[in-house]
Amino acid sequence: MKQAFLRITALLLLVVMLALPLASCANRGTPMLSLTVDGKTYTFSVNLYELMLSAMKGTLAAYGYTSEGHKPTEDAYWDIMDTHDGKTMESADEYCRKNVLDNCKTYLIAMYLFDKYELELSESAKKKIEDDLAELIKTDGEGSKTKLNSILSAYGVNYDMMEEYFIMKAKLTAVQDHIYSTLGPNIKQTYMEENYVHFYQIFLANYTYEYEKDKNEDVIYYDPTDNSVCYKKTEFTQTDASGKVETDKKGKIIYYTDVTRTHISYDTEKGQPSYKVAENGESYVTNPMTEKELERLTERANDLYLSLKNATATQFKAAIEENSDDANASAAYTDGYYLQKGMDYSASGEDYMYLETIVEKLEASDVGAVTMIPSTSGYHIVMKFAPTDKAYEKEENEVWFKSFASGLTAQIFADRCEPYYDLITMDESVYQKAPNMKQVAVNYFYY
Repeated sequence: MKQAFLRITALLLLVVMLALPLASCANRGTPMLSLTVDGKTYTFSVNLYELMLSAMKGTLAAYGYTSEGHKPTEDAYWDIMDTHDGKTMESADEYCRKNVLDNCKTYLIAMYLFDKYELELSESAKKKIEDDLAELIKTDGEGSKTKLNSILSAYGVNYDMMEEYFIMKAKLTAVQDHIYSTLGPNIKQTYMEENYVHFYQIFLANYTYEYEKDKNEDVIYYDPTDNSVCYKKTEFTQTDASGKVETDKKGKIIYYTDVTRTHISYDTEKGQPSYKVAENGESYVTNPMTEKELERLTERANDLYLSLKNATATQFKAAIEENSDDANASAAYTDGYYLQKGMDYSASGEDYMYLETIVEKLEASDVGAVTMIPSTSGYHIVMKFAPTDKAYEKEENEVWFKSFASGLTAQIFADRCEPYYDLITMDESVYQKAPNMKQVAVNYFYY
């Protein structure tokens, strides 16, 4: 149970921080939290607190979480005691309500920061709010605001509160965008160096790839510069009745190996074979190795690892070209690989557990250290590199830094919120009347 809640914390933080509503007007619900600063008072309603509780319940249910055989839609789920945060023994209900309440306080501060930074919503943001509200009435309310309100009431809110939600969501995005835009390159570089590991790898697969073949079952070799077929010139070509020499679709002359003109002459030195793509179009066709092949692979991996333990960066990169089975990836990721520290990669499945091991090993190593990590796919011989300057801006690194801006912004945002938490007051009488996780409806859609 503990691990389940630890995993969902990051998910729910993302859902709540970026998607759940904030309130600043007392006439749109009963105020529960208040923040007075710089002569202005901001309030957060108990109604939106209930909406957030229901959204958390819906998120847990939608992702299929269970505990001791119980689902979030069952009361027994919320009575289960554990140290969900790794420290405090409490029920699942107490843990979730505490987290939502903390997030409410953070949203309240975000509304203050929006005014402090003198921000304004863009016209496109305002238009999106109008469109989203109109879509709610059209689809959920079937054209009736009254009917929509009857649906929303199950989660403690109404149309006006949802309007406030859309506005506050847009303001929160504006605050986060503003924070990121004002960060200097030194802050970004430092954040990257503290939160990511950078490495190059030699991958030795414990399976074999199938290559693209022609009608004669001969492996096709391609010119790496333009992906056209790479032919080796011979004296054997094919001509038609008019004497025209046979060419392929790209206009290149087709050469054959001998006078029979049956097998095509491919240039196996200058060309490269291409992996056969599976029917799903997302992976390559592979075949498992035999037991003997696996034994030879292990021996090869150990020998290669030992030979590279004291290699220079230049020597290691040369070894990648000579030995790695992921040539396509190496060509695509010209700046190597970046992994974020503290990520629960194993949550994606057993096949990704080795990524956590790589991060753990490299965190404890110096730049230039070489280590070998086995995985369900084979062996990964990796060398640690210092992060490239402004690596997060490079196009070839886009896949590694998709959450870079949001992660850095969240950290800076949390730091800027910290001084204001003690200024927030709560109306205990209102809070005590608020529903708990058992009582709120399961909200799959409105968050």
